Order: sequence, then structure tokens, then C-alpha cells
Amino acid sequence: MLEALISGHCLAMVAGSRAGGVQDPRIPADIKAEMANLGTASGTVRHFTGTDGLEHVVMAIDDLTIRGKRFLVHRPTLRKVKIDLRGTLCHELTHIRNTGLGLENTPDFDTDTFLDPNLANAMSNASGRKTARVFNQFANEMNARHVDWIIEQEVAGNPFAAQFLQPVELSEAAHFYFAESDREFYFHDNGYIGEILARGHTAIYRQMALWLRQCAQMTFNHDPAKQAISAQLFLDAADSAELTAVNPGLPRPPGNGLFPLAQNFQ
Repeated sequence: MLEALISGHCLAMVAGSRAGGVQDPRIPADIKAEMANLGTASGTVRHFTGTDGLEHVVMAIDDLTIRGKRFLVHRPTLRKVKIDLRGTLCHELTHIRNTGLGLENTPDFDTDTFLDPNLANAMSNASGRKTARVFNQFANEMNARHVDWIIEQEVAGNPFAAQFLQPVELSEAAHFYFAESDREFYFHDNGYIGEILARGHTAIYRQMALWLRQCAQMTFNHDPAKQAISAQLFLDAADSAELTAVNPGLPRPPGNGLFPLAQNFQ
């Protein structure tokens, strides 16, 4: 994480309650206001053009997270999991590390990204919110939650967890978020994910496969060997999702490789 911290790209890391008092003149007032109004989010990263004309990011962490009193709610079931400061910082720093990939600019008709390009375009036009932004949010969340999981495993004394993770487990962990969570809360769905879910098992896993494969281009670790392990995991998880798509009777183990997992919510 040190590279993100010393790059100068991030101008502030601040508690939400202190955001209005940040003195850096490069940060516009509207960005400070967004940092101060986190709502139910444990933390956030904001990308913006500074008053110096350069691209920057800032990070805000919810005060309850800092105090150890923030819970993430799985909205369909209202089950909760406690969120800690370390995990939130690593999660948000991972978002910063992947700034500039341009996934949010993916064309609606990119068949490597969208199972139904016509639907992607229709949802972009109908909602005024590009379907590429939904995809970008999914990719960034799966990327950051995988890094968070790795760190949780390291703290628990298992530094080789990613090396031995089964791709089908990662695919099922992604399925939990794609199909079983609040897609509007997590991914700001413009209707595209909802339409894919309505089409059933095969469409769901085929779309997941496309998005998991795109996740492999993201940064998980600046150690080349560890980066290669996670990138390959996402590629293999995409292959597993494609296999599951056409074989609905295949055994599907509990998800693993992301944090929080379904079983972490109580």
C-alpha cells in the first residue's frame, strides 16, 4: 500500500467529521462536502480534477469505522458484519491503486464486457447512468474485497491462502455479491444487473465470467509473484463461472476469496 501513500496522488485521508476542515487548496469545496456526507458507507474515495488542473483522489473514513462501531449490513437479510479500520483503509487504498484504468469508459457494445450489449446500451440511455459505471463498480469492489480477504488471511497466520484458493470458490463469492446482495447499494445498478438476474442461472454466470475476467487486469499487489497469483485466480474463476453456466447441476461450494463472505454475516 505504500506506493499509493507516497505517490502524491492522494491529497487527504480524513475522518468524515473532519473533512470540512481539510486545508489543501487543491480540493474543491464540493468534494469536501461529499467526504463529509458518507451516509451508511464505511469509507469512500473521490476522484476529481483539483484546482491545480491535475487529477487527484481523496479518502474519507466514517467516524463509526474509526471507533470500531461500524457494521456492514447485508440488505436482503439484514445480517451484519463488523467492519474494522484496517480493512477499510486497505480496501480504499486498493481503489486508489486502480485509479486510471478507465473501466468506466468501456463502450456499451464491448462484447468482452457485456453479455447483452444492446441491453447495456438501452439501460445507459434509459437511466442516464452508463452501464460501464455499473461494471466498473463491480470490478473495483471484487478487486478490493479480494485484497481485504488476503490481508485478513495474513493476519490470521495464513499468508499462502490465495495460492491455494479454488477458482470455483472465488466464483461463488462473486455470485453472492452479484446475485444475492443489494446491487443498487454496491454497484449503483442502472437496471442492467437486474435484467440479467431475471434471465436466470445461465445468463448470470456468463455475465459474471466476463466481469471476473476483466478484473484480472487490475492491481492486487505490486509483488509480481503475488500479483500473478491473484490475476490468474480471477481468470480461472471466470472459467469456472462459464462451466457453471452450462452445467447448473455441478456442486457449488461456499464462496471464498472475498471479504466479507456470505458466512461472515450474522
